Amino acid sequence: MEELPQLEPKLVVISNFAEGRAIIVTVAKSRLIGNVDPEEYLTNAEVDLYWNNTFLERLEVVIPKDPNYPPYYKSWENKPVAGLEYTIKVSVDGFKPVMAKSSVPPSVKITDFDLANVVTEPVQGGAYNRKHFSAIVDFDDPSTTKNYYHLNITQQINNYVLEGRDTLITKSMLQPVLFDPLDNENGISAHLNGGLLFEDKPGKQALGISFSVDIDPRSQLLGKTYVELRTLSREYYLYYTSLSRSEGSNPNPLNDPVIVFENIENGYGIFAGYSNSLDSVQFVQ
Repeated sequence: MEELPQLEPKLVVISNFAEGRAIIVTVAKSRLIGNVDPEEYLTNAEVDLYWNNTFLERLEVVIPKDPNYPPYYKSWENKPVAGLEYTIKVSVDGFKPVMAKSSVPPSVKITDFDLANVVTEPVQGGAYNRKHFSAIVDFDDPSTTKNYYHLNITQQINNYVLEGRDTLITKSMLQPVLFDPLDNENGISAHLNGGLLFEDKPGKQALGISFSVDIDPRSQLLGKTYVELRTLSREYYLYYTSLSRSEGSNPNPLNDPVIVFENIENGYGIFAGYSNSLDSVQFVQ
């Protein structure tokens, strides 16, 4: 039986960078399809940052103390500015050098965020309640250009105890909201790691969205609901929409296989910029 040719390993570079924040880059070795071994991250890379053809700095490798987090490379002297295009070049002995370009688009202001309706139902087989939220989000979507967005919603959950007539908060935590891809409308995709991806604002009206949160009413109260609207580079949008669809975030057996978009020349992965704006609303118990 003839053996299949061995594919040459390539560098896998992942970086989502935002305006005013340090650039974080992970560098790993590519794996064959079906390989379930842990990701092999590389700590001997030279990761150089450029603006146009001007060298800015070589990123420094950081080894986190927590073994659950991978090593990464960080910029210390430069934080991206909206509207400028940046180039990353990565070299490791034994691999072809790779490079990629992207920029940070200007942020878009959230003009309205509110919870339009909340319905409570008990969760079968447990003491939890499920809160079904209907929310509206509106924002200043520029009409003269094509824009790409990633909408995230996070719910604050407060653990409490009763002392006499007082309610004391003992712990507060933020829980990301996951959207059901089956509830998606045309033009909206569920992000693999949470949130919604879409091009421009769907229609002239505010965006209507639905999500749910489970709490134990005996010991938990809902706090603020936070919304983050990321304005995306085209590279960010294409990479994460194709990755989410490829890995089953939008299951449809009639669809053709999805080819994941990547912008790392001679390698795999993504180097993509975004900016964000934030808002919140207090849930009334």
